[in-house]
Amino acid sequence: MSHYYQTNKELKDKIKKLHYTYQGVDIYYLTNSGMFAKNNFDFGSNLLLNNIEIGKEQKILDVGCGYGFLGLAIAKKHKNIEVDMIDINENALEMALYNREYNSISNAKIFISDCFDKVSDYYDMIITNPPIKAGKKIVYEIIFSGLKKLNPQGCLYLVIKKDHGAISLIEKLKLEAIVEVTKKKNGYFVLKASKIDQQG
Repeated sequence: MSHYYQTNKELKDKIKKLHYTYQGVDIYYLTNSGMFAKNNFDFGSNLLLNNIEIGKEQKILDVGCGYGFLGLAIAKKHKNIEVDMIDINENALEMALYNREYNSISNAKIFISDCFDKVSDYYDMIITNPPIKAGKKIVYEIIFSGLKKLNPQGCLYLVIKKDHGAISLIEKLKLEAIVEVTKKKNGYFVLKASKIDQQG
């Protein structure tokens, strides 16, 4: 059985084209077999994208970028921001690279990384719709390791469903971060976490 967070070279191609409008900017995505939300945009990812407050950030990281829904939309809208995008699924990254070129986006860097093992930079913002099916250990590693990759005034945005452990995650995050629930809808929580020590 294949999972969207794993590379599977045995899958047969089933290419689909999707269109999305983000804050007045049109973007087109090609998706393929074995990718998360390959037939239509994920509700949680859509909620996250539309509840991120982008200000003076210069560098953003999209963790678990898949075919590029979040990171490429932000990069195309905000041409002054540098967007890094990582995933462990090589198939998805190949499609993200194609989608970057198809949309003529020049300010997005896309590369393979298992969580943060290939990430050397620090970021003003990290965004993620963590792979729940990969298990709690991986989800927590993405989130709590992500906090350590933030610049002093940086923040991490994520989306998680209530029945996937949103409440317990919030309580655990409060031990290490300032946590805000920026949006709740249909059981999904969009969370913003900033490092506690950034205030002083």
